[in-house]
Amino acid sequence: MARKSTTGATASFNSAAVRNWLSHDGYLVADNKTFIARFADLVRAAGLPLDRMTVSIPILHPQIAGHSYLWVHGEEIVDRTFPATADTMRMMEASPIRAAYREGKNTRYRIPPQAPDPADGEFAIHADLRAEGYTDHGTYAVRFSDGTFKAVTIATKAPAGFDDADLEVFCDLMTPLAPLLEIRTLKMMSRALLDVYIGPTAGARVLRGEIHRGEGEVIQSVIWFSDLRNSTQLSSELDGKQMIGHLNAFFSIVTSAVDEQGGEVLKFIGDSVLAIFPCASIEESGCQSCHTAETAAQNAIDRANAFNARAREEGRLAIDFGIALHVGEVFYGNVGGEARLDFTVIGRAVNLAARIESATRDTRHPLLVSAEFARISRSPFTQVGTFRFHGVDGWTKVFAPAEIPGEVEHRIAAASA
Repeated sequence: MARKSTTGATASFNSAAVRNWLSHDGYLVADNKTFIARFADLVRAAGLPLDRMTVSIPILHPQIAGHSYLWVHGEEIVDRTFPATADTMRMMEASPIRAAYREGKNTRYRIPPQAPDPADGEFAIHADLRAEGYTDHGTYAVRFSDGTFKAVTIATKAPAGFDDADLEVFCDLMTPLAPLLEIRTLKMMSRALLDVYIGPTAGARVLRGEIHRGEGEVIQSVIWFSDLRNSTQLSSELDGKQMIGHLNAFFSIVTSAVDEQGGEVLKFIGDSVLAIFPCASIEESGCQSCHTAETAAQNAIDRANAFNARAREEGRLAIDFGIALHVGEVFYGNVGGEARLDFTVIGRAVNLAARIESATRDTRHPLLVSAEFARISRSPFTQVGTFRFHGVDGWTKVFAPAEIPGEVEHRIAAASA
């Protein structure tokens, strides 16, 4: 049945099928992009001349300001991620979604076909839409249960724009849309925060229900352990803010190198970093995980060298650290107390990696590896010594990369570029 608007006009947009889908089948669509694309398709099929839709969701995340899904009729839906930067904040402030986010306010703008670029009183997005042939643009606030607002925007290329009565019907859809969108937002935010705090692989396992103390599995993996040198002395010489800045510079170099090569940073232990590169077999010669871990380690060292060159020029503190790589079996799962758990790796292989890293200071090699790692790696290594480590039985052979002349300078130049 067609609905009359508050102005008395009859809407041609019949939202009954959309409402029915939101109440039933819409709950069963797990993927956000599929959900939003299906919603937009149904709205268009129900009579609203919809050619473009965005769903914008600010989220709680240290690096990401929000996600925005862009649907355009006849094209694949796009998931856009906006970094938490000053540029993103300025873009949001100069956009009609600001009123939706801050005030829960709906806005509508009929885009004049010919106007200055942009016309007086319009946002930059309106000038962009005019250039693409759009004639009308609306922004609608979606209220979540915590009182915050997200935003849905719609646009059309119909010569007459949207009908007022149709827009009232569309506005009413924000109420049944809100709980489904909120569920998806909370899931996305939970996954994103777990990725940040415990890593993407561990985070996914926790969300799948691996939450019981002692639950986990024995895996074969390359173990990475790196430690910032002279931190005790630095902590007595620097104030808290300076020390945090120095630690963050170190952590940034290490974590970016690990992430780029597919490893997973599990935790920061004071001024140390524990990471893993799981592998199929620790008996396999030419192990790919060994190769990627070694690449990550060399990248971290080269970036630190480039950072230190700039730091010396600017009178700032240099970063000095060591990295150890070992390969072995570890328990990967939940450990801790009854009310406070940690998803990590434990075992003799982890202990040995930490002990080998302690030898980087005395040997002055920034990267040391175990005999087990050197044996299955693709790269050549040279034995630098045999050590007796606390808590490790017998003597341990330790190796360092056999450098190729000119290779270090080439990598440092690439890291500085």
